[in-house]
Amino acid sequence: MRIATEEALTWAGACKPGDGLGISGDEVLIVGPDITAAAIGLIDLMLVAGGELITVLTGDGVDDAVGKALQAHVHREHLGAELVTYHTGHRGDALLIGVE
Repeated sequence: MRIATEEALTWAGACKPGDGLGISGDEVLIVGPDITAAAIGLIDLMLVAGGELITVLTGDGVDDAVGKALQAHVHREHLGAELVTYHTGHRGDALLIGVE
């Protein structure tokens, strides 16, 4: 997950500064109005293939409310899945998301 810094056209549509970008591999799969919305979209997409444990690492400057919103979404929409969040303070990507 990254935060867009400039206007661009991606495979998932246009983005503007401040938009959340859900990236897998080298491709933008989700563009959202913010990092939380984009992360929710990416998690939903990743869980289509199955999974029960989502691990989210939050980077430098990411508010704790993002992790709480993701946990609430998974609890509400993906019964049987669990989401854990760790604040690592890493630089670069805002969030790193893994699904097992």
